[in-house]
Amino acid sequence: MIYFKNLCISIYSDTAFRIEYQHEKKFINKPTLVMGKELPEEIKAEIKYKNEKGIIIRTKKCEIEYEQNNEDENNFEKDKLEIRYKYENEERVWTRKTEHTCQIPNVQRCLDAWHHKVEYYPQPIIINKDGWSVIENHQTVYWDTENNWAVVFRRPIYNAFLFFYGTDIEQAFKDFIKVFGKVPLLPRYTFGAWYSRWYDYKDYELKELIKKYNDNDLPIDILVIDVDWHKSNWNGYDWRKSSFPEPEEFIKYIKSKGIKIALNDHPGYGMYDPLPDDDSALKKIKEELKEPSYKGMWSCDWSRKSVVKLWARETIQKILKQGIDIWWIDGWGDWPFCDTDGQLWLNWQYYELTQEIYPEQRVMILSRWGGLGSHRYPVQFSGDTYSNFETLKHQIYFTAYSGGLGAYYWSHDIGGFHNQEIDEEVYIRWVQFGCFSPVFRTHSNHGIREPYNFSERALRIYKSYMQLRYKLIPYFEQLHINNVLTGFPLFYPMNFVYFNNENAEKYKEQYFFGEDIIVVPICEQIKENNGTVEKEIWIPSGEWFDILTGEWHKGEKIIKKEVRINETPIFIKKGGIIISKDYEYPIKIGQYKKIDINIYDIENKERVFYFDDGITKHNFAKEKVSKIILKINRQNKDIYIDLKYDEDYTLKYLPEKIKFKLLVNDEINIFYKGEKIKPEIENENLFSEISSLKKKVLSWS
Repeated sequence: MIYFKNLCISIYSDTAFRIEYQHEKKFINKPTLVMGKELPEEIKAEIKYKNEKGIIIRTKKCEIEYEQNNEDENNFEKDKLEIRYKYENEERVWTRKTEHTCQIPNVQRCLDAWHHKVEYYPQPIIINKDGWSVIENHQTVYWDTENNWAVVFRRPIYNAFLFFYGTDIEQAFKDFIKVFGKVPLLPRYTFGAWYSRWYDYKDYELKELIKKYNDNDLPIDILVIDVDWHKSNWNGYDWRKSSFPEPEEFIKYIKSKGIKIALNDHPGYGMYDPLPDDDSALKKIKEELKEPSYKGMWSCDWSRKSVVKLWARETIQKILKQGIDIWWIDGWGDWPFCDTDGQLWLNWQYYELTQEIYPEQRVMILSRWGGLGSHRYPVQFSGDTYSNFETLKHQIYFTAYSGGLGAYYWSHDIGGFHNQEIDEEVYIRWVQFGCFSPVFRTHSNHGIREPYNFSERALRIYKSYMQLRYKLIPYFEQLHINNVLTGFPLFYPMNFVYFNNENAEKYKEQYFFGEDIIVVPICEQIKENNGTVEKEIWIPSGEWFDILTGEWHKGEKIIKKEVRINETPIFIKKGGIIISKDYEYPIKIGQYKKIDINIYDIENKERVFYFDDGITKHNFAKEKVSKIILKINRQNKDIYIDLKYDEDYTLKYLPEKIKFKLLVNDEINIFYKGEKIKPEIENENLFSEISSLKKKVLSWS
């Protein structure tokens, strides 16, 4: 931290800073709650004093100049503050009066009122084509490492995080997770199918539902039970015995099927709902607290550590110990501290209270978005939406751009929430989008979302996309691991790659699913005359393989495709590498028995893959992760492929068997680990489930 006059400047990287201003110069060397529990490590910078009132701080990419006003030493508004940063080959200057030249997408708590053009707590993402972002954070609440709890201090006059990445988007995300904390590793089953529905299910009905899914060869990995498990309305922590007469037996049965269980909890909206008078936890809580802990009510005062620990022990954690895996925090409650988003704090607490019960495992919650810092407590759901193409179209845009503020793992109500009966075409297109989105969760307000309750066509399409998603679980994991390590999203809009390209701005409904795949979801009604939707698609620079036609497209160009109800346009980059596995459910943890490495034509490259057991909590410790290095080199007709295991890491989690599948257009010679091989020829490819294309693939193990 660099102190000068009334200013404190923290240098987190060559492009990321924090600037604080206080008249009293009582700077708090602690992280604010949006930063988590740790201050980022700072780097060294060159410091030059202009005079007794001026200072210049230089990093490799930026220069900060500050000069105190001569006339009024306590008026920060009149002081000079300039930051010079690199934007490609030019130098640009930012001051506190600089405004953005572009419209910046927002992340918001939920989409409940989006239909009525209302945004809940919108926050702009940090990525924009101006190449800078400033987040003013006047929060007075810090994390106190000594007491392991939040503490409130005097409000600073200015407290801001500043990012000056220019056109280097990857650097922006590295800075983001350095300042605001990393994404935790998620369990492998996160990327499976979640079933949810607001409905007063009886335990035997849920057992029958799971059987029906299995009879139709449909996966469920997470069963989400909405509010009606509660004995009283939506609060309290006693099971509704009329629906779940023996909850322990029910939980044991569901877990025996390899399925995880999530329960809905409503802390309240705008305040915290009290325990019902007959709740079994109330007697013990009254004995220990002596008096109501929150505004005269027997509710949890989430600002008090002792109350939270007692409350959790007698309610939240007691339920987890019964075998529940995930809490769904449906509501945001009161603000526990001034200037602190109540949802962020609730998410933080529920996440860590769950982690205490499962200390060695990766955990998650399902919650509404709590603003900046919420990426540390995934996953989030987007709220109660309407079942129409308009909403679906917005969700696509919203999901892709939200990664720009760390909202990486949106779980949408696939099919929409409000409408009980929905148009089958809307349902199918939502399922197709869900297949290539972070979390796949069907949900509704008592409505029909089970695929077997639609037509045979809908069931067939649903099944084909689920089979593909489950084959892609290793690919999801690699994208997730990259997100943990670099902060870069799994799913992102075209202009996160093609930064200043007009077409990247225009075609907002297509997005990257990792660096090798472009997905173009369909959110328009089919034309009655020919059973297709005409979709205009932008093909960016490079060469891209069309999975629907088998042709290669050279960018940069616009194409039009006639897309049928069972189709989603998908394009694979030349040289793209996608790892997959055979279709099976529920998702298994531990070592993969077999993976396929699917290569789409050859470009010289090196790719690293990480493997672990998919459930153990770790920070990429070498004894808990296996690492593979794949190298590909082309010399005219000769293709050299080498696969090495990094022996600095454990070999324990390496897949037992690896099969290569190579799709090429020309005659080639393949050399694997230095030896020429004769591959087999297959007619099936990774995307055969959702495409009628039969394309020859060269394979070997």
